[in-house]
Amino acid sequence: LVLTGSVQSLSQGIFESVAALTTTNATIIPTPDSLSRGLQLWRCLLGWIGGAGFLLAAATIFPMLSISGMHIFNPLSSETHTIQIRMGHTSAWVFMIYLALTAILFIVLKQENMTGFEAFCYALSTISLSGFSIHDQSINFYNSPLIESTLIVIMLMAGLPYHLYLRLSKRDF
Repeated sequence: LVLTGSVQSLSQGIFESVAALTTTNATIIPTPDSLSRGLQLWRCLLGWIGGAGFLLAAATIFPMLSISGMHIFNPLSSETHTIQIRMGHTSAWVFMIYLALTAILFIVLKQENMTGFEAFCYALSTISLSGFSIHDQSINFYNSPLIESTLIVIMLMAGLPYHLYLRLSKRDF
């Protein structure tokens, strides 16, 4: 970002990158339309990676901590291997759901007359709930209640606990 002149200082570049990775939707770039497509994609992709990172942490690390606070697994314990397998399996499922929701939204947005680039960027940004836009007017650029409704539904789906999708896939109602 700094090298392209999109931001004026290294600290602004770091702020923009950290905001994307933490999916806070904080930005110092007032006109996303002025960015190159590569930088627009980079911002959305960083948000998507940040969202995936949070979900994977929530699926693997957080449950370990709630078992008994600051419980540390003994590497000699017979439970360790079983727990690692379960965590790996859960992480894979969570990531596959995240990826599937992204792909579904991309396809739907393409059907709603977005270009492939726009649909991809908005799919990344919406699923991660980072909220980055590639247009100055954000989603109002499209003036489409259908696109707005689609994004609202998918954001609600992305915000649901992912264990519900796991249970649904196993038909465990």
